[in-house]
Formats: sequence, structure tokens, C-alpha cells
Amino acid sequence: MYDSVAKSSHVEIEAILKLVSDTEALKESFHMEAKFKADSYWDEWKEENKKISSLGHTVGSANYVSTGRLAPRVYSPPNTHRVYLEWWDFKKSPLRRIVRSHGVRIKPTKKGYSWISVSRNANPWEKRFFDKYEPQFNRLRILINALCDHINHLKKIHKNLEKNIIKVIEEEVQHGQ
Repeated sequence: MYDSVAKSSHVEIEAILKLVSDTEALKESFHMEAKFKADSYWDEWKEENKKISSLGHTVGSANYVSTGRLAPRVYSPPNTHRVYLEWWDFKKSPLRRIVRSHGVRIKPTKKGYSWISVSRNANPWEKRFFDKYEPQFNRLRILINALCDHINHLKKIHKNLEKNIIKVIEEEVQHGQ
């Protein structure tokens, strides 16, 4: 009996581990897509900022346009498999020249990010970039979060299955003695 339980349980564990592996690979591909989209945003945003800077308008002049502040950031903490795709306000400050990542995270509303929630300090010209990229970012956020939840669920099943196998084996050993 011990052999049949061990064999069937081994097959179940292998199947769950394969599902976890496949799901993690899929999540990684969406993570890379999110990084690519964020990099594309940054490239367009930097070009627009260079154009604005090259105009040479001074603060207070009628034609003055501020450089951009609003940009996305893809963050994946090392202690978890979650991926966060967030909007940040990179306001002008003395630290901005020293620390490139100096900025303030913009907290989403319950419904996510909208132009109203992020535009408090953004420039009007940044709206076209936000409108172009936010729907793509939102789609990726939903997919990545669903995959991460699925991975967590599969790992819980794996852990419970291993506990049950150990329990069955211990019972078999006790009855065998």
C-alpha cells in the first residue's frame, strides 16, 4: 500500500511542480513585456524632455513648458515573485541629478490609475503618454497578478499534499509495526 500511495503522490507532486514552473515562466514573459513597455515609455518621455529643454524658454515666459515628471516603474522585490508596475512622480529636486531613481510613488485608487489620480503634478503634455501606455500597463498588471495568485495557490496545494503524504506514510509505518 505504501508503494501505491508514494507513486500516485509522486505523480501529483510532479504535475503541480510542472504547473508552477510553467506559470512562473509565463509570468516572467509578462514581466519582461512590462519592462519593455516601461522602457519604451521612458525613451519617448526622455525625447520629449530633450525637445522641451532645447527650446530654451525660461520660467515665466509665455511659451514656457515644464519638463516631464510622470513615469512608470517596474519593481519586483527579491523576497517575493510579485511584480509591481507603478507610476512615479520624478519631481525636480537637487537629489534628482545625484540619485536617478529619486521620485515619489503615486498611489492608485481602488479602481487603479487614472489621469485624475496621477495628474496632480504632471504636465498636460504627459497625458498623451499616459493615455497611450496605461491601458497596456493595466492589462499587464491584471495578468501578472492573476498568475502570481495562481502560483501562490499551487504552492499551497503542493505544501498540503506533501503534508498529507507524510501523514499517510507515518500511519502506514505505525500500522506495520
